[in-house]
Amino acid sequence: MMMDMDRENHLQKIVQSWDSEQLTRPGGIARAVREFTTAYGNWAYLCGDQFHLGGAVTTDALADRALLKPGLKVLDAACFLGGPSRYLARRYGCQVTGLDISSACIQGAIMLTEAEKLSKQVSFLQGDMWQMPLEDGIFDVVWGQDSWPHAAGLFEECARVLRPQGTLAFTNSVRGHRCIREDQEDEEIFYEAFTAREYEEMLGEAGFEQIIMEDIVEEIIPLWQDLEQRLIRQRGIWQQKLGEKRLVQEEMALAETIEDYLQGRIGHVRVTAVKRG
Repeated sequence: MMMDMDRENHLQKIVQSWDSEQLTRPGGIARAVREFTTAYGNWAYLCGDQFHLGGAVTTDALADRALLKPGLKVLDAACFLGGPSRYLARRYGCQVTGLDISSACIQGAIMLTEAEKLSKQVSFLQGDMWQMPLEDGIFDVVWGQDSWPHAAGLFEECARVLRPQGTLAFTNSVRGHRCIREDQEDEEIFYEAFTAREYEEMLGEAGFEQIIMEDIVEEIIPLWQDLEQRLIRQRGIWQQKLGEKRLVQEEMALAETIEDYLQGRIGHVRVTAVKRG
């Protein structure tokens, strides 16, 4: 999804202010990530460079389902600042390509990866997930964590860049069992998302089989609550960085998101599927 141009330009200026000496100092990479994600918003400042719920723990859980091992070629689609990309290279020995629509995210990901001396294993590319600037059948795994918009055609494009018998592995929110579509006006919330069943049907139509879809909402709710508690504990810091008005908006939105999960209006899934040979 295309970011607002003013924000994109602002993020590019932030990245341009970094230099290799700053990044390689102790704590330099963490500082850069905080600086970038504070400007980005949407609780990214609480997540760090693994901009998804649960950090390395949930990355390991998905990696276990995807059977990652050294040498596999992985596409991290919607990679943000490339935290999972670098983690998969370090921990699992994968060769990773990160793709993101934001040129500022890609520029920042490249600089952080160079500072961690992982550029031989991890590369980045700016591009649209629905029109990936990539050749057919070149990846063993297409990967995503809590970052994929709900729009038709994505799974077909993922299948295109996967080799036969390649694996699709992702986590994402879904429309919960108590949330109905926009034309039914009596519902408390309209969450513009696919259901888990719709995901399964779409995957089959896109050429995937061996589809395993785990309902992980009970794992995810405590992670959202942890973000909320961290925001409360660090409120003084983020009030100074974000300003009171924006901070209150973020607090309210975070509380509403947690309530929507608790009430079953939003769900969450962990999915793996294999491209048909």
